[in-house]
Amino acid sequence: MDDLTENVNGYLDYCRQVRRLSDKTLKAYRCDLLQFVEWLQKDGLSFDDQAILGYIAFMSDKYSPRSAKRKIASIRAFSSYLHLRDRSKDPFNLVEIRMKEPKRLPKTIPLEDLALIIGGECQAEGGLRGYIHMRNKMIVELLIATGIRVSELCSLDECDFDARSRSLLVMGKGSKERMIQIESGSTLSVFSSYIEALHAFLSEVGAGGKGRRLLFVNRFGARLSEQSARNAVNTLASLVGASSHVTPHMFRHTFATMLLEDDVDIRYIQILLGHS
Repeated sequence: MDDLTENVNGYLDYCRQVRRLSDKTLKAYRCDLLQFVEWLQKDGLSFDDQAILGYIAFMSDKYSPRSAKRKIASIRAFSSYLHLRDRSKDPFNLVEIRMKEPKRLPKTIPLEDLALIIGGECQAEGGLRGYIHMRNKMIVELLIATGIRVSELCSLDECDFDARSRSLLVMGKGSKERMIQIESGSTLSVFSSYIEALHAFLSEVGAGGKGRRLLFVNRFGARLSEQSARNAVNTLASLVGASSHVTPHMFRHTFATMLLEDDVDIRYIQILLGHS
């Protein structure tokens, strides 16, 4: 069983160095695989088709179909890597997996709530409080104007936006870059005001050097975390009286839905969203 744990570590190194997967994905894989190894170890089982069937039953009882399918997919990918490397038979080839998952439509932001959030004015004040108001406003403007993921938003640097071409360079999943045009005049106007507020704030906290400039920062001038971005969206939605709980990912779904309703080609929407 120690050999299996070593193989898990080797697989994670392969995913990091060769497949170039994100730290978040690697963390999920590690959790799923070590949980499986622990389950095998507890009952003294070998990694074979019967163990897989038993683990699927265990997952089905403990987790939702969506979570169970994700965990099993992690193990399937690891198993494929392991048995291709050793030129042996993959036990997953002997197992038929069918897990029915309820269909759920992506949640979008009600138009009346979206109008409140986007139309909300920033308080005219300086210092930390003024910067945070301006930053939160910029976050929601950028989310609805581009449909980018919250992870992509938080990884942006100031140089990723080209004011002359009105384009934003986004680093997506798998280190894939894509360029997104920003056509909204209101978004561009907020962007200009935000950059001024950002520079003033960074000067105040002593983080306004000539090095790499982050686009979104926290109160200490460090890069804004994804959880802080989620909190920022939720805070702004609450301040303007939105009737529903709003998350950054809902802006992504709303962005795509609005384009579909305007008869934009679905393949073009996929490219904007960074889907393969």
